[in-house]
This record gives sequence, structure tokens and C-alpha cells, in this order.
Amino acid sequence: EALLKAHEELEIKVKERTHRLAKTNKALKDTTDHLSLILEFLPIVSYTCNTDEDPKFIFVSNRVREITGYPPSQFTGNSFFWIEHIHPEDRENILRKLRLAVKKRTQQFEYRFQIADGSYRWIADHRRLIKPGKRARSYMVGAWQDITEDKRLRQEGEFRLQQMIQSHKLKALGEVVAGVAHEINNPVSFIANNITLLEEMWNAVEPILASDGASHPDWSDKGIGYVEVCTNMKEIIDEF
Repeated sequence: EALLKAHEELEIKVKERTHRLAKTNKALKDTTDHLSLILEFLPIVSYTCNTDEDPKFIFVSNRVREITGYPPSQFTGNSFFWIEHIHPEDRENILRKLRLAVKKRTQQFEYRFQIADGSYRWIADHRRLIKPGKRARSYMVGAWQDITEDKRLRQEGEFRLQQMIQSHKLKALGEVVAGVAHEINNPVSFIANNITLLEEMWNAVEPILASDGASHPDWSDKGIGYVEVCTNMKEIIDEF
């Protein structure tokens, strides 16, 4: 009788435990489905991988198909698929950073990734180290985000900024050149406006110098000759 009673009590406890476990599993499934739904609608690809220098992906969300055109199984089934599709110019740099940052809690990278149609998209890769406990093995949780459009807008902004800077430089240079030209133009205009008067005066003075002063001793004392003065004056007047 005692054994039967204990057996009945045990069955009741098992049923109660099974019922509670079923409720817990249902709540866990609802939470998991809810989180999965949120992840699917976020503009990122969530993933988990090991902490090795050559990461092996354990999980990749279905969002990766929309961004890259590849199914998640391509990443989880082939350990080299991810690194082989990074742009050759970025690959060595990413591998070097992975080796240096293997023990860091957070890692951030930007690189070009070849998608299914053969073109490249800029990817921002953010990952965090998770340590469940002393006995459990550490792993990385991360997210990929397509930043191609952001990169394009940033490059266009930098290009337009450089154009604006160059335009301001040219405008400032034009103002300086205009100021210099104005400063030069004033004396040149003065000379040009008075060259006619100078020519008339010289035409009146030259015969006097030729008749009365061409042989004056002061020419030699000043280190200049009558012929040189006449030649220079004619050249100056003719050039204007």
C-alpha cells in the first residue's frame, strides 16, 4: 500500500513537472520566435561564431540572403566561404586584425564583401566576445550591416566639400589677383595717360639739348651720355 501510494504521488509529481516544463518550453519557444521575428526585420545579419583566428560560423540569420544573396548554410557549412568572399585588397588586413584582436571583448571591422551577383558591398562587422562560464567555451556574437549607401553618400559629401574648398580658394585667389592688378593698373594708367604729354615735352626739349647741351661736360660727370638719354627716351615713349 505504501509503495502504491508513493507510486501515485510520484506520478502526480511527474505530471505536474511535465506540465510546468511544457509551459516553460512554450514560453521559451514564444520568446525565441519573437526574438527571431525581430532579428528578421532588423536591417542587420546576426551571427555567432567561434573565437578562432579562422572563425567557423555556428549560426547566421536568414537576413543574410536578402543582403548577400547567399543562404545561411553557405556560411555555416563552409569554414572558408566568408573569408574567401572578402575583397582581396581587404582580406589580409581583416585577417591581421582578427589575429591581433582575438582576445578583445569587442571588435569592429569594415570591408568589401562579394555578393551573389559578383559585385561588392561594404559591410560593417561588429562582434562581441561572450564568456558563459569557466567550463563553457567562449564564442562571438556579431552583426553585419550593409553600409554601401552610407559609404557612397560619405564619399559624395567629401567630394563636394573638396569642390567647395577649391571654389573658395579660387575665389580668394581671384580677389587677390584683382587687387594686385588694381594696384599695378593705377601707376600704369597714370603713365599711359601722361605719356602723350611726356612725348610733347621731350620733342620740345630734345632740339634744345642737341643744340646747346649735347657737349656739356656735366654729361660725363653724371656718368651718362646725351645719345643714351635720347635713345632711352625714344624707346620708352614708343613702347607706350
